[in-house]
Order: sequence, then structure tokens, then C-alpha cells
Amino acid sequence: MGATRGVASTIYGRRDHQQHDPYSEAAAGTAKGIAKGVGSVREELFQHLVKYIATANLKGDYVETGVHNGASAVAVGRAMRCLQMLQKGMRLWLYDSWKGFPQTTTTADGAWAMNVAGAVAGKNWGAPNGPAPSNLDNVRQGLRSVGVDLQSSVVFRKGWFNETFAMAKPNKIAFLHVDGDLYRSVKDTLIAFYDLVVPGGVVLFDDFGWFEGCRTAFYEFFVEERHERPLLERHGHTQAWFIKGKEHNRLSVHTEADFRHVLDVCA
Repeated sequence: MGATRGVASTIYGRRDHQQHDPYSEAAAGTAKGIAKGVGSVREELFQHLVKYIATANLKGDYVETGVHNGASAVAVGRAMRCLQMLQKGMRLWLYDSWKGFPQTTTTADGAWAMNVAGAVAGKNWGAPNGPAPSNLDNVRQGLRSVGVDLQSSVVFRKGWFNETFAMAKPNKIAFLHVDGDLYRSVKDTLIAFYDLVVPGGVVLFDDFGWFEGCRTAFYEFFVEERHERPLLERHGHTQAWFIKGKEHNRLSVHTEADFRHVLDVCA
């Protein structure tokens, strides 16, 4: 991790997260009680992946780097509670600065990202006084609203990634949700956590189709440095994910259609 606070990130101040109050029983997703802004396509994938982890009986926690107001964390936490995963000791580790995006460079992330994240810290996307502000209390409120016990099931890591990634980590990860948007944040997430993902575990990139820096970090880490070629699946216009160690889909029961149908594991 870099030595400057600018290495860290936050997320979810974005195009589909304009609501300052992200929680509602009349939510935009396919399942009742999920945070606004998750959207049907994104929520369906979270539901399916959490169900896969439960069915495969994977041992490990959920780690999300880039939380914003908790839309994804609420969706995942609700599903894990309904499938008795939290009750069996799995936890959610949630990392965010809750101060907005770090600054970046055109070289690292491109001109478009510079318009979003290259502004003065405290005024850029997700900052308390910037566009689409984020707040840790919103995350707590959302998790409580879907029955997640914060004390026993959630670890909050508030701060820049170069600070919080140096703190104690989970021993094993079943679901790594990489949502730092920018090159440096995505790359540092992979460096810090990928080796902790168990075989068969899920690695999800929320910004593969949105932020060029995210995609650069993916190929640099896996192909150029690790000489790995994950079996990457695409979902919607921006998400990409893979199952660690899976080499082909020849015998897979999961198809794109499977991950697009409405699923509510709490129903």
C-alpha cells in the first residue's frame, strides 16, 4: 500500500446512487427491504452469489472495499442472515474512508475518472460535502433494518486503505467484493486480500465496465504479475466476477440466464 492517504478510496457516490436516504421497504431491487440504488440486475447477482457460497459450504467472510452508503453490504448482509450464514459465524468486513474518492491522475485512471475523483479531497464524489455524500451511520442503519447484528457480524474499517489494510484481516474470505473504482484502490485490494480468498470463493469487481483503472488493475495483477487467467464472467454493463480456481464452464449448471432471474433467498 502506498504511504499517502490518497491511495485509499471510497465508492458508491455514483450514477445509480443519487438518494441520500438509501433504504426503503419499497426498494428498487428485486427483493423487499434492500437498499435503494442496488437495482434489479445488481441485486440478483448478489443473491445468487451468496446462495452459491452457502450451498458450497465455503468457510470464510465477506470483504467489501468501498462501501459508500451500504447498498451492496445491506443486500449481502440480508441474504447471509436469511441463509443462516451470519448465525454460523461469518462476518462482513467493510472498508471505506467515508471521506470521498482519493485524488488520482489521468495516467492511472483516465480523464473521465479525473472529473469524478480528481477534485480536491472533501469535495469529490462521495465526500460528506460533495456529490452523493456517504456516511457510516447510513450503513449501520441499513444493516440494522435488515436484521444484521452489528456487534457480532460486522467489522467496520473506517479510513484510507493504506491505513486500514494494515490492520487485522479475516483469516479466510469466501466473497471479496472489490468496489474501489480507481486503479490504485483496486490494485491494493487485490494485493491485500486475494491470497486470503478460499478456493471456490467469489471475487467480484463492480467497476470493470465503468472505470478504466479498475480494468487495468485487474489485468496487471492477474495476467502480468500472477500469470493467472481467471474465468471472468460479466453481469450487467459494469460488473465482472469469477470463482477462484474454476477453469471452465463445461459442466457448470450456472448460465447467464440463471443469474438474471429474480431470486430472493429470504422469501
